[in-house]
Amino acid sequence: MGRYIIGLTVLFAMGCTHLDTAPTTLEDMLPWAFANYEAATDGQFAAAIVNLSAAATAIAIDKPLRGELHHRLDYPDINYLNLSDRNPGNAQGLYIFNTFHCTLTELERVLKYRDQASLYPDQYNVYESNFTTSEADYMARKTLFLYWSTYLSATKGIWNMNEMLNGALRFVPDQGKEKSPFGAALIARTYMANPATFPDDSSLKWLQDYQVELYYEAEPGRIVHAYGMWRQVDLGTFFHSDSDSFVDNVSSALVDWDKMTETDCAAGKP
Repeated sequence: MGRYIIGLTVLFAMGCTHLDTAPTTLEDMLPWAFANYEAATDGQFAAAIVNLSAAATAIAIDKPLRGELHHRLDYPDINYLNLSDRNPGNAQGLYIFNTFHCTLTELERVLKYRDQASLYPDQYNVYESNFTTSEADYMARKTLFLYWSTYLSATKGIWNMNEMLNGALRFVPDQGKEKSPFGAALIARTYMANPATFPDDSSLKWLQDYQVELYYEAEPGRIVHAYGMWRQVDLGTFFHSDSDSFVDNVSSALVDWDKMTETDCAAGKP
């Protein structure tokens, strides 16, 4: 994994000329974005996008950065979700920093589309998802947050898994040329409120899952994607969240996900 983590230490812009500030490294920015998903101002997220852009020259369509996040989540980072029955520090962190072809408008349609199984074939056995806040109000920008709840069943290797996820999408409006040189942005957040279940083997564990994603359109038709995940899973000796293969396998799958998203955008889906 050493060949990937080098990209994470790249410093972003060393500061902002305005009052809204955000962390300057991906290692710090991703946990900050998860912890402050609802509390951070639009200006702070706009500053985060500017900081991301300073390192985006290190990535290309066929050259993403990916690896382990050494900055794990802590109790204060998840307190606003009312999840007090777990230690988030037990969840292994990983990241990808990637770019793919899509517009922000097309991507927004993909991210909020509730029939994700039709967009990502062969990924799910069952996928049932419903908005828990008004999609109409979100699209009219009466609110900048959209929330949903998802039940899914999937096969991971030889294991069948069921889980409930809480998802959200935040629209960050254009703050003007100085603060938002790339225009608007999207911030997605997902977390698992309760452990996943494995109906065929109760010894398998998927105890925690937290995800945050920052998207902006670096140039017309090209998205930059910063993705952080923290996961506590134990599927046996050779695949658990502290194993050598975990970060490499999961981050590779996330890069493949971006490729599928690019294909959906090119096809005009949904």
